Amino acid sequence: TIPSLMQHEQDLVQTMELSPVGAGRIYFVSDIHLGDGSHADIFQKKDEHFLAFLEHVAEEAAALVIVGDALDFDQAWYFERILKAHRPVLTRLTRLTTQIRVIYVYGNHDPDIVLFRDFLKFELCDKVVVDGHLLAVHGYEYDSYIGEHMESSSFWARVWMAYESIFKTWVLL
Repeated sequence: TIPSLMQHEQDLVQTMELSPVGAGRIYFVSDIHLGDGSHADIFQKKDEHFLAFLEHVAEEAAALVIVGDALDFDQAWYFERILKAHRPVLTRLTRLTTQIRVIYVYGNHDPDIVLFRDFLKFELCDKVVVDGHLLAVHGYEYDSYIGEHMESSSFWARVWMAYESIFKTWVLL
């Protein structure tokens, strides 16, 4: 079975407060969907571009906020497959946590992220408030289907992505 957010609520910080240090910048990134490296992985060979972005962040930022769905467990099924396909990106993200704050906001494709918190070293939460003025949430809870049907939407996403992987095609709506 797919772990749900409800099963891991005790493991999540509900709201994380964040204030820029001095002139430090806060960068936000969302929905990069690192998958298994197959045809169905929508990240599709963008690792070098993202690594360049992470180097820029390391030089200029006080924090990086990943606003969900960076790791696509619905597409890849297992963390090991994501790691095999995108090891340099995950290594750089993990190393980045020793330089700046890396905060990960839970998204709808992240049911297993809490299982890898110690390995990835991300600060994990379900929302970030910056200086009491800016709220960063993934937003799946506002989707008219996913918000009320998290587990079934995850099931159908896995079916959809398995179909794309098996038949080496994209299903576009």
